[in-house]
Formats: sequence, structure tokens, C-alpha cells
Amino acid sequence: MAKAAIEQMVRRFPNERQHRFLLVTTRYGGTVEAGWGDSQHVFLQKVKNAVARDLSDLPSAVRCCFDLLEKGRSTYDIDNYGQGRWPWMTMEAASVWILSDGCDISNDTGILSSFNLPRSEAPTSAELFLEPFRWDQRVWMTILRCPGCGSLPQELANNPGPAGSIADMTAGRAQVVQNMRELMKAVESLSSRLIAASVGVKIVPLEDDEENGFKDATRIKAPPQANTILVVASKAPQFWPIPDSTLLTESATSIVPRAALPVLSYKLVCGTGDGQGGEGQKDPAHDHTILFPEFYEVEPCAVTDYLRERCNALKNPRAILQLYVKGSSTPCPAAGEMPLSISPCAGEPFGFLRLIPQDGMGRIRPSSSSGVELALLPYNYPKLYEIVEELRKPNAGGIANKSTQTRQELEAYVRSVPPYYLKSLRKLLRNLGIAIADRTEPMHSQHLVHALTRLKFVKGERDKDRDVTSNQSPSDWLNTQESEALDEADLEYVNRLENGLKGIKSNIISRPIEPAGADGTYKNAFNIPRKSLLVQLRRMRFAVLGAQAGKVDRKLESRHDRSTHSVPIAEMGNFHEVLKRREAEGASPLRDPQLDMDELERRKRTQFGNPFSRKGDKGQGIMLSDEIDEAATGGNKQ
Repeated sequence: MAKAAIEQMVRRFPNERQHRFLLVTTRYGGTVEAGWGDSQHVFLQKVKNAVARDLSDLPSAVRCCFDLLEKGRSTYDIDNYGQGRWPWMTMEAASVWILSDGCDISNDTGILSSFNLPRSEAPTSAELFLEPFRWDQRVWMTILRCPGCGSLPQELANNPGPAGSIADMTAGRAQVVQNMRELMKAVESLSSRLIAASVGVKIVPLEDDEENGFKDATRIKAPPQANTILVVASKAPQFWPIPDSTLLTESATSIVPRAALPVLSYKLVCGTGDGQGGEGQKDPAHDHTILFPEFYEVEPCAVTDYLRERCNALKNPRAILQLYVKGSSTPCPAAGEMPLSISPCAGEPFGFLRLIPQDGMGRIRPSSSSGVELALLPYNYPKLYEIVEELRKPNAGGIANKSTQTRQELEAYVRSVPPYYLKSLRKLLRNLGIAIADRTEPMHSQHLVHALTRLKFVKGERDKDRDVTSNQSPSDWLNTQESEALDEADLEYVNRLENGLKGIKSNIISRPIEPAGADGTYKNAFNIPRKSLLVQLRRMRFAVLGAQAGKVDRKLESRHDRSTHSVPIAEMGNFHEVLKRREAEGASPLRDPQLDMDELERRKRTQFGNPFSRKGDKGQGIMLSDEIDEAATGGNKQ
């Protein structure tokens, strides 16, 4: 069943030629059966030949997957350290799909009571993050519990077991299936979820509702924490990031590891509608559109259910959950102090969670599954909104108010926000007609710059061998060692001959026969063996005819190649190697069958009409007439 599910997933996955697959078994330490350098045909062949044996070690296998994904990642995590979390930067998203029987977790020490993910061995992961995964990497788990007769008990049918904790840790999902039909439905659902890019976040309550002033008879308790997914609809550059949990300054000398998933703290805020228990605060979801908020759809979780129940209890759909990041406004500890990953300071609000506004028919967007969206705004947006409204408020003469006190408040606000907000904030204020003084963005300290440079150098050295291929068999390893030993013996024999013939003068010049090159050609025609004369003659004829025609006829050459007529049946469908060979020869790649909407709109605009025409010249064209027009209007009477 597991092999059939993997084959079905590969066939249903869109744009499979543009994605790479990695097969890792749960043997001790994790064994890479198919790596990045293998084609999809080799991957499916390894899946068919996989056999369950030896002791399983699921934690080490998952850690091996994340380490291999870390090798394939670029230096984005290093370059973006301390510069905020940008959800639209999901160019290197990856998913790990675990197929298990749901039994006890074991390793070399025995049976484990809980799933503990080992720390990563990659230096960039260990020094920059507390976990081995990233916020754009997901773990999806499918538990195969197929009873031989009857049905499973209710506690086993819905409980993924201790192994399901790794899926919750990465904001993924664990699902239990009992038959082949449910497994195919799970594969179809998972393949549709992998199309959209997403990032994971952890949402925790900032304070109790009773402390915040909201009391109701239902006593709805806030969930302790929830890991959820933000669906990124577009990869176009956006304005606002999620702030970091540690604000770096010029005096910071140590790298503080941060959590893989950003921790967002929320506080219930009632809008200006008919809410109860509110303090009369303005509703950012409706009043702060001037600050250009960016919205991301939130997957269903305990926090989205809590927000919906709270809005129903308060009878106010305008209630929101204001978001904070602890430690986002406090500096990093100096040298000699104990580094903290999260500071006790709550920071300032940077966004909110709200119910998606309904249309006139009382319906929400059909693409939304939870009805809740997350809005990202400038850091401490309530204060910025008050300042902007004060600056845009006209005075008695009808001119915008630009008092000295308001300008000082704006300058103080600009100095208080994290430095990675300045570029987007300057663009926003410029669009609103408000100019601010140029503030030099503070750079990292020299110690921190040297530490990040060292990590980039280490990662560059590890990326030289990042193309992980299939494991070598013991016979291949022995043959490699034997060939290396023979090469050393030949070298010693040649050295002895040279030392023994130093004083001997010989008029006979013995020139060794040069072997054929990588493409099977020879530099000297007299070095061609007798059995290869016809083959080389055919190649010379193709080369001469191709040179006269201006190019080599690859189709004619491949037609006469005998190896193309003796391909095994199992390898006839391996078209990925043919595509790689075409790209290596300089041929144009195949057309992408599934283009994004922006590319389709661009092609539609340039497909009909003149793409270089000016839209403003439509009514200003020169009237032209010909003989047909003159005949239709009576002609030119003479």
C-alpha cells in the first residue's frame, strides 16, 4: 500500500519535472535510497525494490531528511538573519511525507515513549535555529492501520500515536487510514495542499481574557498554543515582515538561535461596533486600510475556532486578535550575558487575526477553509495610524497639519521601529505625501558579521558535494579501493623505470597511445583501434556533413546509434534523462503546462494587437483614406 501511494503521489504531483524527490528509509541512522542526482525513474525503481528489514529508527531518518534539505538550501537564512521573517520568500519550500504503521517508535537504545527529534548536524542549522527544520518545511504523516478483519477501535482510528507529534511540530498534519480507498483520498488531498506555498507559525495567548477586560457567561478558554499554516497566495515582493524575537544592535557579539516557527502572541481586542467589554479602541481591521495591510489565509486550528466562538459570544464580528512578538523591541544581550531566545517584553503590535469579511449574500471567499485571515501591518501600527491621521488632518486654512509636535512624534516612532521596517515604511509615507529624514540603517557588529561570514563559508564547502546520489554497494566500494591501489603501484613502477634509465641515451622515442576522450574521439588517427574504425568513420561523416550544413543532425546520429535500439523495456519510459540530455545540448526546454496567473495575463496582453502601441494615442490617430473609402462616399467629384 505504501509503494502504491508513493507512485500515485508522484503521478498526481503537478510539474513533477520541476521538482526533486528524495527517498529515505528508516534504517538505523537513515539510509538515502534515492537522492537529488537521481531521476524520477530511478526514484520509482528504488521504491518498487524497497524491502523492510533491520531495526527502524524514525527520529534519525527524519533528522537525515532535514540535513539533506539544509544542504540544498541557499544562504538565504544566513543573509536574512536578524532581518525579520518575510512570508512571501518561500522559494525553497519542501515537504516530508512519512508513511508508517503507527507502532512504537524505536532506535538503537530500544522503545521510545515519545518522539524526540535529534539536533541537526549541519553547522548552519545548529547555530541559527533551535530545531533542524524551517518554517517553510512541512511534515505530513500517513498512518497505515489496516485491520485484517473487522474495524479498528475508536481510540486507534483517530489517534496517530506518538509519531504524530513531529507533524504538529512543523504545522503539518497526521492522518490515519484503514483501507486503500481512504489512502487514495489522503494522497489526493495531500497533493492538492502541496500546490500552494505556505509558511508555519506558532500562536500562543499573551494574557487571559479576564485580565484584558472581556468577561462572558460562556467562559471560553483560549487554547494554550496552536501551530498553523499561512497560505501565501502570491510570491510577489510584499511590504511587511513578521518581526524577529530578538532585536540585534551594533553591540551584539553572539548569534542567538531562534525558533524555526515564529511565535506570535495574541490578545483579544473588541472593535468599535456593538462589542461588549471593549475599551473603545479603534478597529484596525476597518480603520487601518490606509496603511496597506497584507492578508494571508490561515489554516483551521484551535485559535481560529477560538476567534469564531469569541465573536459569536460577544456578538461582534469586528473583534480581532492583535498579534505581538515577544522580544521584538528589546536589544540582544551583550557579551557576557545569558542569551535569551524570547524576551519577556511583549513588544508592539504588528498585525491581527480577523474573520474574513462577508459579501452581500453573507458568504466568505470560497477558497478559504477557516474563514480567518492574518493581516500584516507596520510595526506599532496604532501609533503610526494616529500620527498619519494627525498629519493629514487639514487646519483652518485647508492645508494639512504639520505641527512641530506631530513631526517629533513621527521621528520618535521611526527611531523606535526595527531597522528592517525602514525601507518599506519610507515607501509608505512617501505614497501618503509625508517625508521623513533618512535614517542610516544600523549594521551588524563586526563580531556578528565575522560569525555569519564563517557560516556562509562552511555552507559553501558543504554545498560542493550536495548532490546526494544512491548508496554505493560494498562491491563498488571495494572496486574503487582496488583501482586506487593499482594506480599507486603503477606510479611506483614508472618511477623505478625512470630512475633506472637516467644515464641511458636512446634514439627510440616511445610515445604512449592516448586513450579516447569522454566523447569517444581520438586526437591522433593512428591511435584508433581496428575494431573502432567503422564507428569513428561514421562519426567523421556526421561531423563533416553537419559542418557543411551548419549544425550536427542529432536525430540522424541517434538513429544510427545501436544503443538506442537495445534499451530495456523498464527504461523506455525514462524521459527525464532525455530532457537532461536535450538541455545539455542547448535545446530549448519544454513549455510549462501550468503557468501562474501573472504569466498568463502577460501573454494575453501581448498575443493580440500591437504590444508597443500607446493607449493614450487611440483618439489622436491620423485619419487615412484610400480609394475604397472615396468610392463609398461618392468619390472626389471633378
